Amino acid sequence: MRSFKQIHASYLATDGFLAHSERNARGHAAKGRWSNLRFYNDQAYYVMLFAQLEQFVDAQCTKLIDVKKRSPVWKNRRLWDSTDADRLQFMRKVALLTEKGAATYNKIDQYYDLRCDIAHGTPLTPGAIVILVAVQEFRQFARDLKQ
Repeated sequence: MRSFKQIHASYLATDGFLAHSERNARGHAAKGRWSNLRFYNDQAYYVMLFAQLEQFVDAQCTKLIDVKKRSPVWKNRRLWDSTDADRLQFMRKVALLTEKGAATYNKIDQYYDLRCDIAHGTPLTPGAIVILVAVQEFRQFARDLKQ
């Protein structure tokens, strides 16, 4: 999560500006425009923050597979020899790093669904993403998934 802190700081700055502009707007229509910008700003930054988590999962998965491929016993490495991290879907990578169906896995899956909805143009309901909560959870996921 190389740029996570910088992206989060950038989010805080832009959201602060948009919130200030929304509070100081005159008229319902003007407040609505600023609120709408905040709504889309949240989604844009969410995708960027989630991309940092995806990069982290990719790196940890590659690290795990590389370690498993180095086993001197073929029976221990045969499955891993044919596993290419670049060809695995994101949630399969997550399943290699944490128990499928466990709380961490399920929460990442929920966040991934939101990321996919945004990336594919499905409008989210206001409040579906709380960046400050997501940031804390993404950091915890990184601690939980670290190999």
